[in-house]
Amino acid sequence: APGAAAAARGEKGGARWTPDEEALLKQLIDEVGAKGNWRVVADRLGSGRSPGAVEQHWQIMTGGRKGSSATRLAEAAGADERDADGALKRSRATKSRAVAHRWTPQEEADLTTLVTECGTRGKWAQIAERLNTGRTTSGVEQHWKIMHGSHHGAKKAKLAGAPPAAAPPP
Repeated sequence: APGAAAAARGEKGGARWTPDEEALLKQLIDEVGAKGNWRVVADRLGSGRSPGAVEQHWQIMTGGRKGSSATRLAEAAGADERDADGALKRSRATKSRAVAHRWTPQEEADLTTLVTECGTRGKWAQIAERLNTGRTTSGVEQHWKIMHGSHHGAKKAKLAGAPPAAAPPP
């Protein structure tokens, strides 16, 4: 079953790849090859990862598939420092370019102020630029909608247990 290996390891969504695992993966690919041998590679890796997860990570490592934007930016910036789990650490400069971090209360307050000043109709690019955080226009607009419950609003209301809207009279 998908995710069974991660569940067996007691992790949500699978563990990050450690430098040791990546080194062993490179070695196994040199020995076995990367053409349709993913089950063999996954078994010999011994980490409980699925053949699909191993193939996907190999593609990310070799540039055939994109990883997360934060990871790509950290690697491009030469950030080779890793945390205890082997994940790439991101520098403050990388974070500001990647903008994959959570919104701070100050950013949300600034966003509210700018929306009050500028409005929302076609002003998201201006708001994103004036926030000066490196966040994208669509990221700013989506966060505003999430803050105000208009992003997937029907789903949110359903999850909150709100009664469904009354049907119009016939």
